[in-house]
Amino acid sequence: MQLVRALLFALIFYPGTLLFVLLGIVAGAIGTAPMLRVVYGWAHFHHWLAHDLFGIRTEINMTVGRQQATVTGDIQREMETLA
Repeated sequence: MQLVRALLFALIFYPGTLLFVLLGIVAGAIGTAPMLRVVYGWAHFHHWLAHDLFGIRTEINMTVGRQQATVTGDIQREMETLA
């Protein structure tokens, strides 16, 4: 199942990313605002793919205090799609 999920992710994610890169080149020639729309669109595409299509959830566990802190993330579930 993990291999099937990884292949499906790759078949959708990489061609989609290529389209966003090509759009980004054109949008970058037009201006900053269109370029940012493409960047945010790619981020939304990745989030949709991981969260809605594959059911990968992101969880942030932390408390905010006045001391210095190190923020870490656990990307194990996201990396499963690439394994």
